[in-house]
Amino acid sequence: MRLFAITIFVSSFLLFQVQPMMGKLILPWFGGTPAVWTACLLFFQSALLGGYTYAHWLTERFAPARQATIHVGLLAISLLWLALAPLAAGLAGVGDSGVPALQVFAILTLVIGGPFLTLSATAPLLQSWFGLRHPGRSPYRLYALSNVGSLLGLFAYPFLIEWTLRLPVQRVAWWGGYAVFVAVCAATAWRMRTEPEPAQANAVGNDGARPTAKPGLRRIDAALWLILSACGSATLLAVTNQLCQNVASVPFLWVLPLGLYLVTFILCFDSDGWYRRGLFAVGWLVALVAGLWLLLGGSPPLMAQIAIYCGILFVCCMVCHGELAALRPEPRRLTRYFFLISTGGALGGVLVSLVAPAIFDGFYEFHVTLFGAGLLLILLYRRDHWLTLDGPERRRQVSRTAVAAAALAVCVAGAWGFARWTGALGGGADRIARDRNFYGLVSAQREPARDPRAATVSFTHGNTTHGFQFTDPARKAEPTGYYQKGSGVGLAIDRHPSRLAGRPLKIGLIGLGVGTLAAYGQAGDHLIFYEIDPQVERYARAYFTFLADAEARGATVETRIGDARLVLAAAGAEQFDVLVLDAFSSDAVPAHLLTDEAFAIYRTHLSAGGVLAAHVSNRHLDLTPLVRGAMERIGLTTGQIWRQSSDQSGLPEALDLHSHWIIGADRPDFLADATVAAALSPWDSETATLRWTDDFSSLFQVLR
Repeated sequence: MRLFAITIFVSSFLLFQVQPMMGKLILPWFGGTPAVWTACLLFFQSALLGGYTYAHWLTERFAPARQATIHVGLLAISLLWLALAPLAAGLAGVGDSGVPALQVFAILTLVIGGPFLTLSATAPLLQSWFGLRHPGRSPYRLYALSNVGSLLGLFAYPFLIEWTLRLPVQRVAWWGGYAVFVAVCAATAWRMRTEPEPAQANAVGNDGARPTAKPGLRRIDAALWLILSACGSATLLAVTNQLCQNVASVPFLWVLPLGLYLVTFILCFDSDGWYRRGLFAVGWLVALVAGLWLLLGGSPPLMAQIAIYCGILFVCCMVCHGELAALRPEPRRLTRYFFLISTGGALGGVLVSLVAPAIFDGFYEFHVTLFGAGLLLILLYRRDHWLTLDGPERRRQVSRTAVAAAALAVCVAGAWGFARWTGALGGGADRIARDRNFYGLVSAQREPARDPRAATVSFTHGNTTHGFQFTDPARKAEPTGYYQKGSGVGLAIDRHPSRLAGRPLKIGLIGLGVGTLAAYGQAGDHLIFYEIDPQVERYARAYFTFLADAEARGATVETRIGDARLVLAAAGAEQFDVLVLDAFSSDAVPAHLLTDEAFAIYRTHLSAGGVLAAHVSNRHLDLTPLVRGAMERIGLTTGQIWRQSSDQSGLPEALDLHSHWIIGADRPDFLADATVAAALSPWDSETATLRWTDDFSSLFQVLR
């Protein structure tokens, strides 16, 4: 028992330790967008399915001794795969598919695919071997142990590993741990070489299975294994999307939902006492109310928001995994059971990562999975009645189930219709366009005002306004919102010594939005926007005129598509007079653009006397100490400029945006300019103490 337990625990620990590590490694390659992690989860779930499929195939086709020989061979191949990982990492960037989620999948397959598949196969395979060596003893405690190992490996990353080890050291340490796992797993497999062929009948004993269903319901149960697992997996990804798009895509917000997901597996498979259908039916109703409140525009404080989303995830996954545990079969069907569970997990990942962005123009999969958990609860309750009924009474139960499902559907449709009627889903009459892709959700809408001169068209990314333009021809050229005259970035451009001397400026702008900053472009200026999402450029050109107006005034406007940091790193020194850092995904800040290494790149592209302006307005994060410290470490003189409200009259409250900019100047005389000095706000005493690097960044350091 000890050797089985150690092998399963180590494999599960390593399996979930590598997930946030690889996610953090490739996150900057795709602009730090939250969808990178959901694409990673799709790979991990698919590789898990591959491992479970292999375990099922191995135990179904071969005798135990042959199974052991084959598995030892696979362990050796996985070690070779890991040795070739650096070469695979070099090949990973070859062949752009044009579909970022598939690129993430390909990269992870090349770099970690073999070892991950081997680790994935360990829990179901060794549980099957345990059942052969110890007939009559339940293998399901080992499944709970594997989830405990997964949970510890997962939470060790943001709370221990990420804080203490640089990324290269993390990778070497993980490789060492994997070598230890291979040795222990090979020893376990070697013991199976003496195991005789299993008998056809199962030994009678406390094997942890529920009574076998009637033959007519076995197929229904198999389908339920798949559906329940898919619903739990989809809920995990949907909640993770919701959290990361509004805060930041960082390991802590990856690990927290995934950890809760694993906790529900641990509780449900450890003991039948943790899941009570009636109790969690009430819990689901509470989660439904909370979900509808969020759907209809509820915006609680950050920690309350995280707690609500995590509570909804916990309840839905307890329903799915509690019912899944209640349907567990006898050990003879164990690998098939795990195979269908992993298939459902991968299916849930496909639905959220690939299907939802293609068919939804909003993040509706969160609400679909919430309602789906309730529907499954109804179906499972009725299924238990079907076991005891025959003939006409069973048909009556089917009718009652249909009525209950229809009632739930009416509630869903009513909430959906009300949300669209009130505009909470972006379905109001003033919406111009709405699209969704890998990088997020964008929309353009008209914003009427009492004063016709204050009517605007606004642009939203996720649920955050990223810019707007007046529709009145006399006001169309005005820079608006965070970028209006007198803002930090406005002063950085207007009061630059070259501008005051009448010379054209070269301006780099990280983040396009609606192109508002092009309003500062004058004849002879060269403006280069860096934008990772082609969809944003299409909106800026189709529904706003800032870019076209700048070109009409004689400025050169250029948009370079790609992650700004990677594009700048590959380019020669641009010698920008002003470089603007204004990249957000919804309200989330791409962490890789705020590290010391990123600011070192920005420094190489500043001209002598250049100015770096960083936008740090944020509802949830205080980025001031981080950005100020990074600027000062590259030798810039810093100041901050707050604007608590707009100077533009007639705006609705939603567009009366305050702004907070940190300015870093190559020469201190820029901040000594009378106009700039008058706008500066004093620093707090502790505002230059934080430091992020490519190897370490912590959300806790910047939470408000």
